[in-house]
Amino acid sequence: MSFLKPSNASEAADLMITMTGFVLGLAALMFASKVMETFFEGSVASVLDYVQLACAGIVLLGYMPFMISMKSRFGLSVNPWKSESFLASSMRKAAWTTVGVLLLSLTLLSTLDNLVLSQISSEVAVDVVLFILFISLCVSFFIFSNDQGFE
Repeated sequence: MSFLKPSNASEAADLMITMTGFVLGLAALMFASKVMETFFEGSVASVLDYVQLACAGIVLLGYMPFMISMKSRFGLSVNPWKSESFLASSMRKAAWTTVGVLLLSLTLLSTLDNLVLSQISSEVAVDVVLFILFISLCVSFFIFSNDQGFE
């Protein structure tokens, strides 16, 4: 299988899931740079702005056309989220893991209300939660997808 030319719908579904994992990492980087931008000023903040623009550009100009081309090439026969492949199973496990991580982190943030939430704006708090969501989904997907089943 060449990288962008899968030969059948199963390969296309696996490629779409893998690309989604990488894009989740980019989204996490984008939100992390938004959070860090609130703590820095001057030239560091402007560099972080460029990081956000680069991540958003890669997602919009790279990932979206790729997904559209895969859907137009294979039509409704490719649905990576309903596939029974190993990567689709890894993504489902990662999603459930992310729900747990997100619930734990929200509980921790609400417990540390006076230390954390009172010091940041609501926009930064939402960015922190989105960063936790995307990074946990990305990392857990790649951990589960590299699981060899050794006991």
